[in-house]
Amino acid sequence: MEKKLINFQEGWAGVFAKLNMYIVACKEAERLGYLPVPYWPSIWHTDDVDIWDIFFERIGHSKEDKQQPLEEINIVKLFAKREKDEQVNPAPQFAGVLREPIDRQECHQIIEANIVLQPWLREQIQNLYAQHFKSRRVLGVHLRGPGKDNVGHGGVDRLNQLLGVGSPPFAKYFELIDAKLNDYDCIFLGTDAGMVQKAMREQYGDKMLTVASDQYEFGEAHAKNCQAAGISFNTLGMEAIVDAYLLARCDFLVHGNSHLSNYVMCLDPNLDTQNVYEGLYDKASRFDLRLKSILEKEVKPAIQHSFIGKMRVHAGRLRRQLMGKL
Repeated sequence: MEKKLINFQEGWAGVFAKLNMYIVACKEAERLGYLPVPYWPSIWHTDDVDIWDIFFERIGHSKEDKQQPLEEINIVKLFAKREKDEQVNPAPQFAGVLREPIDRQECHQIIEANIVLQPWLREQIQNLYAQHFKSRRVLGVHLRGPGKDNVGHGGVDRLNQLLGVGSPPFAKYFELIDAKLNDYDCIFLGTDAGMVQKAMREQYGDKMLTVASDQYEFGEAHAKNCQAAGISFNTLGMEAIVDAYLLARCDFLVHGNSHLSNYVMCLDPNLDTQNVYEGLYDKASRFDLRLKSILEKEVKPAIQHSFIGKMRVHAGRLRRQLMGKL
């Protein structure tokens, strides 16, 4: 079978944004009759690292295939063409907001056939499951941090801007968790933020367990230069993958707006879930709110970073200095 290189492209997108794109790429490969060869160049490492080989096995191909003169497909452009595909899509986008997966069963089959964890990672996940999950009813919760310094992700910060529900929307999470908690022995928290761990621990005490570190307070660390911040991308990626594969083995999932949550829903297509933003997406797609988001997230930053915006900042600083001397 013909092989084609699927270039994940360098960029700040998180592990599960790219994995969801790869599910779509695998579906396209199946449709057109070729074998996808993933190549995931890293922006987080100084040397030439293929992220795929850190966490995943190669199925039906080898590392050496990447060196062959294969036709190359840009995964980001491919996903942009197929992101509204209503046949199979783990991460559909409507009105600029991530929605829940389309055809979880087929997405699951694609994951089973094409995305296989390295043995050491499978063993670690199984050991954690045996230690914390076995013989217990577990309520899974995936709750992202807000990020910091306008990292610009499309999750909790944007929905808070559109809907005013909080970033993160702790009150909505607590409401859903409290309504279900009596039916479960414990809560498993998947998160990327130390502040989320702290808030959940204050609310639920020892009933909450997590395997994530608190190495980044606000989350979204992948959207910055992890190395400059003293953060290991290998650790971040591993923790995100462990979170996802353990959340998929919970008995119920409470989640928000996230590529990781969408992947979990495809990893176990029969998992019962509840989205904290349920019933709010139609409001988020209103024209006036979309226009507000564009102005706040795109137009204003462009003006602030333009020559005129920079001159206004300098003029304001000079005025304050002069006023201070009078």
